[in-house]
Amino acid sequence: MKSINKKFLFFPALAVGVVALIAAVNLRPDVPTKPAGDRSRVVDILPLQPQMSAPVAIGFGRAEPKVQWQAIAEVTGAVIYKHPNLEKAQ
Repeated sequence: MKSINKKFLFFPALAVGVVALIAAVNLRPDVPTKPAGDRSRVVDILPLQPQMSAPVAIGFGRAEPKVQWQAIAEVTGAVIYKHPNLEKAQ
């Protein structure tokens, strides 16, 4: 008996794989799709008048800042004026 070289068994396996791939692509079912409907929505509009408003917060207790920022000036010279609102707790 003749011995078949194992290298030549690759080609029939490759052919079977290609045929299986082509069959899987051609035999897969189509994905059901919904027909595109009207996606617009009916809305009511309401004309608004501009109004002046200011935010107001009322609360009790102790308040702390979430983030504290500290800075050190890296300039030379003397301070000649310091705005009063730059004091602590201002």
